[in-house]
Amino acid sequence: PAFPMDGGRILRALLAEKMSYLRSTEVAANLGKFLAILMAMAGIFFNLFLILIALFIYIGAEQEYRLVFISSLLEGVKVSDVMTPDPITLKPSSTVREALETVFKYKHMGYPVTENGELKGIVTFHDLSSADENTPVSEVMTEDVITVNINDDAMIALEKLTSHDLGRLPVVKEGKLVGIISKTDLIRTLDIMRRTKT
Repeated sequence: PAFPMDGGRILRALLAEKMSYLRSTEVAANLGKFLAILMAMAGIFFNLFLILIALFIYIGAEQEYRLVFISSLLEGVKVSDVMTPDPITLKPSSTVREALETVFKYKHMGYPVTENGELKGIVTFHDLSSADENTPVSEVMTEDVITVNINDDAMIALEKLTSHDLGRLPVVKEGKLVGIISKTDLIRTLDIMRRTKT
């Protein structure tokens, strides 16, 4: 029953009938980590390959518990609750020079590019730093932008930020830019939720 393997997941499901999902995950994860330690000790004497399997189980159990813990803290929290509304934007027709002035003024590394409120792309300091200063932003911006909807759960935003290794995400509503959500926003929210639930 080494969580997060199948046996451990079955154990968690059985435990969840008697306790909260978070608590049952914690118990299953701790048992999985304990079994991983025993497996690693056995691996020292019998088969070194067991140590590798034990490491996989230990790390997997810890990551699974953290994910469930974060999900429980963000339960019921929407992107709209966490985002920064009305972010600073650039126009497609803005020059690289104008965009760099905005970067240095507001100290962010990336900016949404909008036209009449509609999100057209995103441009980063890296995009701008290697371009001629008279080049329009439209020529250096990224058009295929990863976004999050204003009505999405905050957990969806966190998953997108983490899986794509991003610092900030544009928040849209019917194609219009309505805000920005960052890892910092979510970490601050997690900290507040953790304090209120303990």
